[in-house]
Amino acid sequence: DAPEVEKVEATAKDKLVVTFTQRLLEGNNINKEAFDVKVDGKSATIGSISVSRVDGKTVVTLNLKDVEINANADNVKLTIVNDGGEYLKNLFGVPVADDDFGGTIKDKIAPSIVVNKDKKLDITAKNEDGKGVIQITFDENIKNSTTVRDFEVSGYTVENVTANGKVVTITLDKEIKGSSVKLTQKFPVKDIPGNEFKLDKTETITVTNPVTDPGED
Repeated sequence: DAPEVEKVEATAKDKLVVTFTQRLLEGNNINKEAFDVKVDGKSATIGSISVSRVDGKTVVTLNLKDVEINANADNVKLTIVNDGGEYLKNLFGVPVADDDFGGTIKDKIAPSIVVNKDKKLDITAKNEDGKGVIQITFDENIKNSTTVRDFEVSGYTVENVTANGKVVTITLDKEIKGSSVKLTQKFPVKDIPGNEFKLDKTETITVTNPVTDPGED
C-alpha cells in the first residue's frame, strides 16, 4: 500500500506536525518541496523541517516562517505535492500520492492571553456591584470548566470563575481596595479541544475604579 498522511497537527502558530501511516525513507527523500502549506490562502515558506519516528511511523515537523496560524488552526491547509512520486517514499519505494490530505488540521496550539496595544496582557480589574471583577481575554474560546481553585488573588477570596467565549471572569468576595491587585493562576485553563494554558508568574493588575477607605471621603 502507498503511504498516506495519517494526521496533521498545528502545535504552535508557526509549526505543523505531519504523521504518515508508514515509515518513510529518510534523508533527501523527505524534502520540504513536497509540502505545500497555505495560511490565510497564501503560500507559507517552510523555513526548516525535522524528522522523527513515533511507533514506527515517520513524523515530519514543518517550521514555518513569517506566518501566524490561528489559535484554532482554521486558517491553515496542507497539500502534498509529490508529482511524479519524487519524494516521500516508503521503504519499498512507493511514494505518498500527490494531492494527499484533505482532512482537518488538529488544533494542538495552547490558548494565550491577548496582548493589547501597550504590549501588556489583556487582563482588567474593576469593582462592580460591591465585588472585585477580574477579566482575562484569550485568543480563542475557553472551555467553561474553570473553577475557583484555578486562580488566587492576594488578599481576597475567589467566589466565582466563569469562561464565556474568549473571556474568563473572576469574581471576588468583596471590592478591591488599592490601585492594583495580584493574580496567580494555580491550575491551567483549556481551549475547546483541551490544550492548556497557565500563567507562569503572578501578574499585577491595575484596578480601573479602586475603592477608597470610607474614612477618606
